[in-house]
Amino acid sequence: MNQRISQLAITRSGAELAEIISQNQDKSVRIVPLPLFSYVTVEFGLESSDLAEIDWLCFTSARGVERFFETLSKQSKTVSSHTQFAVVGAKTATALLAQGFSANLQPQTTISEALFEELIRLLNDSDEVGQNIVYVGAEVVRFDPVERFVGLPVNYSRLIVYRAEKTETPEGIFGTFSAEDSILFTSPKAAERFAELFGAPKTRIIAIGAITAEAIEELGWKTPETLTEPDLQLALELCMKSSSQRLFRASH
Repeated sequence: MNQRISQLAITRSGAELAEIISQNQDKSVRIVPLPLFSYVTVEFGLESSDLAEIDWLCFTSARGVERFFETLSKQSKTVSSHTQFAVVGAKTATALLAQGFSANLQPQTTISEALFEELIRLLNDSDEVGQNIVYVGAEVVRFDPVERFVGLPVNYSRLIVYRAEKTETPEGIFGTFSAEDSILFTSPKAAERFAELFGAPKTRIIAIGAITAEAIEELGWKTPETLTEPDLQLALELCMKSSSQRLFRASH
């Protein structure tokens, strides 16, 4: 009996999934890109004098890091040597390293709130005042810490470097999907967009983290499986394990 190939749709584009697709040697699971948004760079203009005054650059996504430094490179500019970096997540830290910088602050949790809470504690323990903090990222963010900085001796601002635009995903993409297949939702916005296009999934549902899982539950879908870390490889391993278990049952 031939083993059915399990399918794992991931709410990212083919370009974003190129690495994990190329590294996937397990032929029992096929990775299917499911882009629900496209991401457009928002050009910004910071004078060298403005860059020199930034004490902390905060990033909560690898995409934010990449778009920020791409724009600076086009403008033949760079950040000041005294600027420090605060990031959320290993992917964001890796993207920063690729630009030649390391994170000065990286909380263990991947929740944005934790980043700014740790940064505020760090600033409270410091004698320095008037620190310039810039949160770099998307036009729309799930959490903006502006209220957390009220009353503190800091200057906080946001710098928008990209925006998300809805894409029209072909309905036929799920023509061969069954309840044994899986969809990994990589953000709350992805789950909300999927609901807008297709309603509730008839497949296994996987959430990349707790915040995304909460958004899925708020949509009234069945309880998702939640990854312990926001690592696409973990979702693939979950599907490989399920596929192996089905094959074992079928052979006995």
